Amino acid sequence: MKKETQHVLHLEYSENESVAEFFAKTTDLLQGIDDLSNAILSSFGSDIQTVAVISDLHDGSLLATFEDMLIKFDEQKIRRYVKDPREALIDFLIAGRRGLLRLFESEEDVKSHAPQILEQTIEQSPLKAYEYKIQTVEVLKALSKISQKSRGFKMPPTLTIDDEVIKIVRDFAFSPKDMEGVEEQVFHQKGAFTIKKPDLVGTSKWTILTHKAIEVKIRDKEWIKTLKNHEVVLGCGDKIEGTLTTHSYITQDLEVAEVEYYLDDIVGIVPPNKTKQIPLIDAKEN
Repeated sequence: MKKETQHVLHLEYSENESVAEFFAKTTDLLQGIDDLSNAILSSFGSDIQTVAVISDLHDGSLLATFEDMLIKFDEQKIRRYVKDPREALIDFLIAGRRGLLRLFESEEDVKSHAPQILEQTIEQSPLKAYEYKIQTVEVLKALSKISQKSRGFKMPPTLTIDDEVIKIVRDFAFSPKDMEGVEEQVFHQKGAFTIKKPDLVGTSKWTILTHKAIEVKIRDKEWIKTLKNHEVVLGCGDKIEGTLTTHSYITQDLEVAEVEYYLDDIVGIVPPNKTKQIPLIDAKEN
């Protein structure tokens, strides 16, 4: 039987630190690791998903032992290329993730080396005959998230993979906007949008409904002032009327790297069933 690869995440907590705050940071970091794992596996299609499952917790500093569990993949399709699809995918995931996490201890350029690492890992895998496309943007976003969520702990988090200890000590921030050749496309839509989740403080994002639930940042500073001055009344099912501005960032491979939503020129709050949402879309050339 093949020996299972052990992953042990070591986190130090500070004296008198809030338990809720510590575990919130821990959850965010583990989510970042999950994001990286799924970004790696998406090289072979978006229909492959995995999750890190905690198998053991130790006393003292938090030592969380976890393993990878594939929760979604097309076994029959991949079996045409490898005898054991599950084993091949997990082996590729562990090797690719190990190589990527090593970048946190190196001085290599993360943006250029991350896709190279996955390319080399695939070429050394029996999966190399399977059609693949490395999702560079998603991988870099996940690495950035792990780096950012590693801040705030007493000591830099470490991940032990078998006998190798990798310290997450390097600061790495990534935005798809910074990628070479990215094109920005801007669209404007006037209408009244159902409010699913407001931000009554006026500092974070609202959730509104269009064809789906989206998070938007309100940029109308004058309207934000009226909100903070308690001049805005909200009720269940209300809509917010204004201009929805969408910024889409398109890569050279014609992939949507990121989408940002903003609400501008707020007209006001509209009670339910008082107005129809009429899309008036204008594209702004950049």
